[in-house]
Amino acid sequence: MRAGAGERPSAAGGANHGIWGWIQRFMGDYRQATPHRRVGLLAWYAWKAAYVGTLTVLHGVLFNPWLLRLWVKLLKGRVEFFGTSGTIADLCLADYYVKRKRDLNASVFSLFLANKPHIANRYLASFLASTLGDPRTRFVLSRFVCRLLTPLERRLFFGAGPTDRFTRHAQQCHELNARYRFHLERRLPMVERQRARGLMRTLGLPLDGKFVCVHAREAGFKAHFQPDGHNTYRDIDILTYVPAITYLIERGFWVVRMGEPTVKPLPAMERLIDYARSPLKSECLDVVLVAECEFLLGCNSGFSQLARLFNKLALWTNSVPIEMCPWDELALWIPRLLFSTREDRFLTFPEIVSRGVGQYHRTQEYEAAGLIPQENSAEEILEATQELYRWFRGKTEALEDRQAQHAFNRLFPPHYNAYGTRSRICASFIRAHAELMPQADAPAVSDRAGAWPRCETMTGDG
Repeated sequence: MRAGAGERPSAAGGANHGIWGWIQRFMGDYRQATPHRRVGLLAWYAWKAAYVGTLTVLHGVLFNPWLLRLWVKLLKGRVEFFGTSGTIADLCLADYYVKRKRDLNASVFSLFLANKPHIANRYLASFLASTLGDPRTRFVLSRFVCRLLTPLERRLFFGAGPTDRFTRHAQQCHELNARYRFHLERRLPMVERQRARGLMRTLGLPLDGKFVCVHAREAGFKAHFQPDGHNTYRDIDILTYVPAITYLIERGFWVVRMGEPTVKPLPAMERLIDYARSPLKSECLDVVLVAECEFLLGCNSGFSQLARLFNKLALWTNSVPIEMCPWDELALWIPRLLFSTREDRFLTFPEIVSRGVGQYHRTQEYEAAGLIPQENSAEEILEATQELYRWFRGKTEALEDRQAQHAFNRLFPPHYNAYGTRSRICASFIRAHAELMPQADAPAVSDRAGAWPRCETMTGDG
């Protein structure tokens, strides 16, 4: 395929950076290209060189060390930048930033640098810009402008005026969600909803069919911007979901599999749509389908954050590290167990927290500590899905299960991202691994505390 201005050719030596890396990639691509494609390849690299060169010159002129200090002095207290890494998880936090600003009644002008290189979903960025933006909160969707303003973002990131009190803890996130529920699922354009339903009908989903989104994280989505092995411990085998998918289908749901086009195929099943591998896959459909689904069966991935953004029930499987469990009260989750090769046993969850293991974010950290994150079994995922379905139907668990869930949540110290989380670890997982859990010595909780919070857009009829 001809390399255009919006594409990056598949290059040899993709891990290299800088000018020498570009030369190596160009030489590798040029040798592999057929003669009639080399013209397009030369044009693409010439455009990229001009693009990067222009940015370099402007950075040198506008943001040299002396002028950068001047810009910071002039803008501090008046303008703040809150950017993202381009992942879906960070894009989904945009609503939290806006809620935080409203809660603080901050008058500072905010710029959200949304369009970073390798942005995960441009449609989501545009949707958030149109729904969350206001005269004093602007979303920048131009990649060139985002990259140009990066030096200021690093110096003025949540450091302006009253907004410097911002922290990203689950407890504050939940409190803000309770005060300001934007209901973004209602603000998707009707034309997009109808178009999505029409496209999915060509794949077999009836126009009035109730469906569940299923997502298992694999390595394909990050292959172009993260080194091999960076956090492979979070990848999942989709085949462990098959019993849970069968269970949902038997309950009358259609199941729509989400993900990258490179994901492992699922076995053919009635009422199962492997949308991720279909030619209809698009950034728009990825977002609209989650907004339209009944609930999400997912994992510890940025994609699962879409469920929170659109106020959908969700189950996160294989959550690791445990500090990255879901934050909000509309989510259930089950973690991975950690097997210590040095002690020849599984670590208890109090040990995971006290030893700091619950904050390991890189595969290399687990390997150095002699720890193996064990993937959730198909049986564990099935039991957790059954529990999610019961909550979806409005049923509550036993009092002792709620006490055990409260005891587990109290494990997290204040410096953990999970501190104060309102999400709940599945009661079935607690019972199956009682020897690894903290003691459930919590005071009795009321029946109301165990009830699933019902959003107006949710239905209980499966």
